[in-house]
Amino acid sequence: MLEQWITRHRASSKAREWLEEGPLRVYVRWTTRLLGGQLVRSLDLATFDVDEDQQGQGVCTRFVQRAEELADREQCYLYVESVLSDRFAKWWQGRGYIQVQDCFYRDPKKIGPVS
Repeated sequence: MLEQWITRHRASSKAREWLEEGPLRVYVRWTTRLLGGQLVRSLDLATFDVDEDQQGQGVCTRFVQRAEELADREQCYLYVESVLSDRFAKWWQGRGYIQVQDCFYRDPKKIGPVS
């Protein structure tokens, strides 16, 4: 789902859409952002929604792993918006993301693929 969406919007300066796959809905953006003092291409993960009966089953983890692989291949930053729970914030920190207020980002040049 995400790979096809990136392929469709790769040349776009800005794109945004709700993507849905099974129990997961995620609002994504393909944009340019100021991160780490420079203007960079960014794949934004703005909102996650997982069916209640599927929460804690790895649905988000599998999606994020695919998003990280795609961001590495596209050589773009992965930006996660408005992380409001401490548990989720610690999860992003554990994956090596850099925190800026309530958001997190991953620089593909500084972090190798995450398993």
